[in-house]
Amino acid sequence: MQLDKIYHRTKVETAYKIVTSKNMWSKDGHKQANFHTEKFGGGNLCHNEITLVFRWHGKVQRTKTTEWPAPPNILHWTPWAAAPDELWTLALFPGTNNNLTLIDICEIQTSDEYSTLTETEKLVLIEKIRSEILTGIPIQVPSLQHINNANKTPNKPPAWDVFKQYLISNLNKASTFISTLRKP
Repeated sequence: MQLDKIYHRTKVETAYKIVTSKNMWSKDGHKQANFHTEKFGGGNLCHNEITLVFRWHGKVQRTKTTEWPAPPNILHWTPWAAAPDELWTLALFPGTNNNLTLIDICEIQTSDEYSTLTETEKLVLIEKIRSEILTGIPIQVPSLQHINNANKTPNKPPAWDVFKQYLISNLNKASTFISTLRKP
């Protein structure tokens, strides 16, 4: 079974954390990273804002949820219990340290009433994410120990200072762009 692209839908601030840490996992019981074959996998009514596009270069194996947690470094194609031929989720388990590359972003929505960031802050983060993934970013699902330690640290969104520095560093580009819009 070969999968060219797989997708993970999440909040913009979480996407930024994935890009900067090069790690991802879920809050689910086994801390696996979950993926889908559709851009809106998991549903587009989940108040999520961005789809991360990944390329998986490794083994894909059919695995039932009764066999979870499953071995790392294998993308586990997991069917619905009631429909064994239909995909429910694709999962990578803690300890996965190769074969996953973040290659693009798509399906961006910045108007999420549940977000802690303003639209401007989200747009800045999206631009930073785009600039980071130009050549692809290797991503891993770290060990359970790493995940547990990371979860003990307070989860704060990126500081305003980061946005301010980014805006200042790109002010000249922005003013040049704006001046081109004003020309008749």
